[in-house]
Order: sequence, then C-alpha cells, then structure tokens
Amino acid sequence: MYREARPQAGWSIDLEATVAGNVRRLGEGRGLSQLQLGSDLFRYGFGMNQMTVAELEAGAKPLRLNEVAAMAAYFEVPM
Repeated sequence: MYREARPQAGWSIDLEATVAGNVRRLGEGRGLSQLQLGSDLFRYGFGMNQMTVAELEAGAKPLRLNEVAAMAAYFEVPM
C-alpha cells in the first residue's frame, strides 16, 4: 500500500516517497519486473527479492542512502 507523501524532518517533501515513485516509474518505463530489478541490483551490492522491491515502490520500506545510490547508478540518474 502506497503511503501518503508527507514531509519529514523539516523537508518540504517526503524524500522516501519521491524515490519510491521514481524507482517505480523508471522500472516500468524500462519494462522491468520487480523480480528483474531486484536481481539486477545484486551487481551494485544491494540485491532485493521481489517483495522488497514491491515494498520499496509502495513507499512501505525505509530506504538507506547506499540503496538509493545503488539504484541511481543502476538507472544512470543523479542521486
């Protein structure tokens, strides 16, 4: 279930919800399944199973900075 975006720690946007939405859009735009994305992220040291990717895309999984960096490198987008 996608959590409602809400500001945290004084930020004007919910950064985790923003990253979650971006990961979902980038993956869908490239025709990647959640399983494929999770498997591909092993090359960057942060492989995930399908359920973990689903939780991440739904904004239900807290993100670590290293995971965000790995996903940015995978999708070749700035952090």
